[in-house]
This record gives sequence, C-alpha cells and structure tokens, in this order.
Amino acid sequence: LDLARDFIPAMHEIPVKLHRQANLGPGAARNKALLAARGRFISFLDADDEWLPTKLERSLAVLRRGGFRMVAHDILLVRNGHEIRVDCCRRWAEAPATPFLTLYRRGYISCSTVVAERELLLAIGGFNSTLRSGQDYDLWLAALAHIDDRFTMFDEALLRYFPVEGGITSRTESRRHNDLITLRAHLSNLRRRTTAWIWPVLLRTFLVQVTAAREHFHRKRVSAAALCLGGVLPECFRSLRAASRNEVPRQNYLLDVPGEGAPPP
Repeated sequence: LDLARDFIPAMHEIPVKLHRQANLGPGAARNKALLAARGRFISFLDADDEWLPTKLERSLAVLRRGGFRMVAHDILLVRNGHEIRVDCCRRWAEAPATPFLTLYRRGYISCSTVVAERELLLAIGGFNSTLRSGQDYDLWLAALAHIDDRFTMFDEALLRYFPVEGGITSRTESRRHNDLITLRAHLSNLRRRTTAWIWPVLLRTFLVQVTAAREHFHRKRVSAAALCLGGVLPECFRSLRAASRNEVPRQNYLLDVPGEGAPPP
C-alpha cells in the first residue's frame, strides 16, 4: 500500500484511484477493480510484471481494427538479467477460430497482457474469488466460451515478467489443485465444442500433474513429486467422472465484492 501511494505522484495527469479492502485474494481484488472502473476497456498489471511503453496503444489498435472483444500478446521472461521471449501466439495460432479448445488444452494467456471489454468480464461474472491461484485462466476460458473467435493474439512482446520465489505461480500444490478445479468446471463448454472431448480432458489433467511433479522435483521435494506422478491416473478418472455431472452455471463472483454487490450500469 505504501508503494502504491509513492507511485501515484509519478502518474502526473493520469487520475489514479487507490482502493483498499481485506486480503481476500487476487481474484477479489481484481473484481473490485472491475466494478470500480468506468472505461470501456480494462487491463490488469500484476506486481511482478512490467508493461512496455506501447503495450496499451498497440493492444487497443489491434482490438479496434479487428472488431475483437479481447486481445493478448507475447511476453518477455526475465531471469538473471536476461530476457527470454515466450511465444504465446504459437499455441493460439494452432486453431485461431476455436481459441477455447487450444486454451483448454494448455494455457497461453498471461493476465497482464490482456486488454478486454469491461462489459464482457462483467457479463461472465468476474474472477473466481474462491481460487487462490489460476483465477485468470478460469476467467479467460469463460470469456472465450462467450465470444469464441472475437479474441486474438498478436506476436509482439509488450510485457516483462519477473518471476519471484514465493509468488503465486511458485505455490505448486495450490496451483495444481486450482487447475484441476478449473478444467473440470469448464467441461460442459468443452463438450459443446467438440465430440472428441475426452482427449483434451486427459491431456490437460496429465499436464497439470506432471507440471506439478516437475516443480516439486526442481525444489528437491521428491516425495511430493512422486505423489503427483502417482496421481495421474486417479486424477484423470476424476476428471472423466466430472463430465457425467449436471452442468452448473458459472457463479457471478462480483456479487461477493465487499461494499459493491452488483455491477454498476
């Protein structure tokens, strides 16, 4: 909070509003911003990210030129002072007409790269504030299920990402658990888009488990890594079993924002 107060004077003519609420997680904080904002478009900037100077200009140009409702782009991963370009567009380009399917199989949208119509994110109920990590992946799936091909990626790296030890993306078990919740929550959208839905479900479940195992092993947590690998088949079975359940409409998480209660007109 003190850092934010120090930052505000550097914004010069740009009006900045600072909101404060109890720590309810990043999803709840972003939902507060969604409701407080008044512009047509919205974008997010995480603490470990840095926008390049032309990020908003280029994103809005692509969005308006193509009549899209949401856009994103590539990123620069910064490690030990070196920048590594991450080609997020490559996965989207596999099937640009059906971005939900490619995103479901493997995430490629970084939260701080997105510029979207605020109305779209309000309409789908905002971020899932019950998830302590991966809320953005859940929201992008919900958004693409809503707009299909009115989303695009463009191959410009306009964001620097500085991974930090102890950050949300390093909390392996929390992320694994929440990723499994998300992939099962969007099964109905997946099944509406393809009859060959079993393969993406199994692939996504496998990748979640193996990614967690790799991260545990990297941190020398061998027993935890072995548990993740041993859990591949049971978790795949649970994912398939979840497909037989009745569809549950996505909750409007904006109603849970303290002091707000409903999207403004």
